Amino acid sequence: MSLPSVSKRCTVIGLHPVPAHLSTKEFAAKIEVLADYHLSLPVAQENFIKYDLITPSDRFDSHFKALGFPQSRPAILVKVECKVRFRAKTSYAYPGSSRQSTEHFAQFLRDAEVVKSISGAPEFAGATMHSMDGTMRIDNGSTDGSGSWISIVDCAPHLSRSQFSQKSADVADGITAVPIMQKNLVRHTMWVGNEALDIDVQALGLPPAASFMIAMLEADLDPMIQALKDNGLKQFFNKLPESSWTDEFSNRFAVDVVTKLDRL
Repeated sequence: MSLPSVSKRCTVIGLHPVPAHLSTKEFAAKIEVLADYHLSLPVAQENFIKYDLITPSDRFDSHFKALGFPQSRPAILVKVECKVRFRAKTSYAYPGSSRQSTEHFAQFLRDAEVVKSISGAPEFAGATMHSMDGTMRIDNGSTDGSGSWISIVDCAPHLSRSQFSQKSADVADGITAVPIMQKNLVRHTMWVGNEALDIDVQALGLPPAASFMIAMLEADLDPMIQALKDNGLKQFFNKLPESSWTDEFSNRFAVDVVTKLDRL
């Protein structure tokens, strides 16, 4: 397997838990209205180069249940990529990763119109926003995305940030080495959160970044279903040394991605 490639773009991911009183579709519509407003602002037009809305789906829930995972907790993800000025190594990241400059996204968060739209907004109730270090382990071209899913894993209390980052990398290496995944996956991307935006995020009334990992696995629908049913993948998850790492502190769901901006 080739070595993971490290992203050279600043990536920020916002997590918006779907509130109990709204359906996923209703909440996604509200987030999309907010996204359209943000993208209309000059500060976003100047600094953003890609903007994706990632919406959860239940189409793989039965397969995840068969693999032993708990019921998913739906959330809307907003993934933004920005211009980059520099790269600087972190002391805690997994081998080969780097923290990307977040200055361009920080400019967005400090904009007066953005502050008004985020601070106290119901769409941001329970939401978090994170600067992320990303790596891609598989990149085999294009897919229609119908078989894509996301795994979100919080750092267990007994793990340090560096231990968690290394464990995340080890698990990503392991899952992409499973033969069915090598055969059927089109892309595997992993992001680990860092603290680069903490000051600006907290100024908006949002909580500081927690230690967590997001992995996005992309394929067409039938190949992904085949992979999720494969005994080799089930054996991989069963052999993970700490079940709490993939149980109590994890969440996964199929996703649909709508790209609102792409200047790459």
